[in-house]
Amino acid sequence: MSENETTYILENAPSGRAKCKKCKETIAKGELRIATNSYKEGQDIKFTSYTRPKYFTVPPRALKGVSPEEFVDIHLQDETTDTILDDPIQKAEIIAAIAFKPSKKKAGDAGPTTPLEKLLDQIKSTMDKLDDDDDEEEERPKKKAKTNKKATKKGKKEDVDLEACARAMKVYGKMKVDDLKSVVRWNLGYGTTGTKNILMLKCIDGYVNGRLGRCPTCFRGKLN
Repeated sequence: MSENETTYILENAPSGRAKCKKCKETIAKGELRIATNSYKEGQDIKFTSYTRPKYFTVPPRALKGVSPEEFVDIHLQDETTDTILDDPIQKAEIIAAIAFKPSKKKAGDAGPTTPLEKLLDQIKSTMDKLDDDDDEEEERPKKKAKTNKKATKKGKKEDVDLEACARAMKVYGKMKVDDLKSVVRWNLGYGTTGTKNILMLKCIDGYVNGRLGRCPTCFRGKLN
């Protein structure tokens, strides 16, 4: 083994500070992890990353064609407290963990999970129920607009006019990110960072609730 060759070490985490490279969650003290020590070409600087066995993938380029069994037998160094790879049962569990790969979520497999996704899903559902042509509305008895309770920072609930938000989404849903940022700037928004969904919700909020005003005292600060 050359001095600057990438090494893979199975070990118990000595502390609870490092995070898994794949799942981004902290690896608890004593928990099993695979440390990957690599070097940049032409440099003697070592780069180390840590991965839980179930999220570890045998490098397809550096170790092309190497199976999980071969990786554990040939390339994985055992520096665990109990040298668990000497135990056939525990070794088989490590191989199975490396071989197992969680199935990727397909579009439509799982419903919205975050409050942002749930709100967008409600707005989209309302938009689908709206008439295709809002410009040719006939006189109908006015119905009370559907609303949704949205939590505020103080824990109170405020009504969200889903129908108005749905009409706004018809306007902003087809826009590109740069166009949405321009609308947020015009609306005196608090920033143009975030995903497209976040920017779209800022635009929808301005469409439904109006443009943010300036502080009536200094005429510079933005109002909440």
